[in-house]
Amino acid sequence: MPDTPPIYFCHGLPGCPRDASYFLNQPAVAPDLLAAMRMDMPVRAALAVQFDALGDSQTPVHLVGFSIGAMTALEIAAARPDRVAQVTLISAAAPLQLGDFLPEMAGRPVFQMAMRRGPGLRLMTAAQGLMLRLAPKALVKQLFNGVSALEQKQVAATGFDAMLKTGLRHAYQTNPQAYMRLLRHYVSDWTATLTQVQAPVTLWHGEADGWAPPAMAEALVGELRGGTTLHQVPQAGHYATLSHACAALERGMRQAG
Repeated sequence: MPDTPPIYFCHGLPGCPRDASYFLNQPAVAPDLLAAMRMDMPVRAALAVQFDALGDSQTPVHLVGFSIGAMTALEIAAARPDRVAQVTLISAAAPLQLGDFLPEMAGRPVFQMAMRRGPGLRLMTAAQGLMLRLAPKALVKQLFNGVSALEQKQVAATGFDAMLKTGLRHAYQTNPQAYMRLLRHYVSDWTATLTQVQAPVTLWHGEADGWAPPAMAEALVGELRGGTTLHQVPQAGHYATLSHACAALERGMRQAG
């Protein structure tokens, strides 16, 4: 048996558990993070409850967080330090309070709407859900506006478009309330979580990331206390970095086995 901890994959937002099977050939626990968003408890507590239910309490895990899923992974690592062997953050979306990131983020309008706390986010989410039904290609084009040409080309890759739309439906149509709650948690100030993470953290970040600017990775390295390693991926965008990092994870698991 491989001497490596099992992977617990935290998908991005929008996103869904199926993202793990598209990018990872190795088995992984891939929870439905939106299903965890119980309204009767704080976000971190709800994520920890789901984590406790899906894992073997005697086996430390390798938390992998993609995009806003990096926040989820860090919240779990802070809440359950004894159950986390290591953390890998891929194309990580850092707390907005750590820098002037918004002007460079492709998702800036959504984050700004979430920060205003009014009805705008609900209306935008409903409109995106309707657009996904009526004009899915136009919605994807709109969402990828402002990212690199290489990133846009990946949308046309075999299976990627279907995977992406599944994640969009999961957020905008199936779980809009949970999606908005987790999004609002992201734009809130969760910087204190970073100093509570004890496990070593490895970051993979593309130098051409239009969703999470590369400065976010550098900011996270400056705040995390458990020891960090940053791998910068030349010319790679948000999803290309995910492919690159998952391939590296699989090579590491094969070598360990």
